[in-house]
Amino acid sequence: MNRTLFLLAGTLLLAFCLTTGTAAAHSTAGRIKIDLDKKQPTTDDFAYFMESYVHRQLYEGKFEKWQKRFYVKDFLKVDQQGDRATVHFLTLDNMEKKDFADSMSFTRGWNGTWHFQPENSSEQIPVYTYVMKWGYYYERYILPGSIAGLAVGVSALGLLVVKRKKNARRQAG
Repeated sequence: MNRTLFLLAGTLLLAFCLTTGTAAAHSTAGRIKIDLDKKQPTTDDFAYFMESYVHRQLYEGKFEKWQKRFYVKDFLKVDQQGDRATVHFLTLDNMEKKDFADSMSFTRGWNGTWHFQPENSSEQIPVYTYVMKWGYYYERYILPGSIAGLAVGVSALGLLVVKRKKNARRQAG
């Protein structure tokens, strides 16, 4: 009884730790950079791209001395309608020590990846995110392999059953 309770508590604690913790949510430790291709991305999915882009490029030419001045203070929400998404956030102006609301709009391309198109530009910048390495490798390589293995195993089992039935009929008749 105590061992079962201990295992249950440990499992719940692990699940809690994996689903919470926004402070470490944008850390890249143990993660791999990939193109964002989720159908329903969250603020965390866009955050890796946006934090860098806001800090380095978004306000270029819009403000004097824009370099290393702006930071994403807080992500508010994602409004998604089909293949278009707008992420609302607060920007911290480090020079003025003020924050202001802003948003960035993204579109999902024909290949399923998300892109950002800056104002007054025809360039579409691919949006990236970071995912856990083990999850990426599992989803990319292990899961398809195990599904193929399962299909081969079920087919082999089916052939064995059919062969066994034929042998049983032969011996009976």
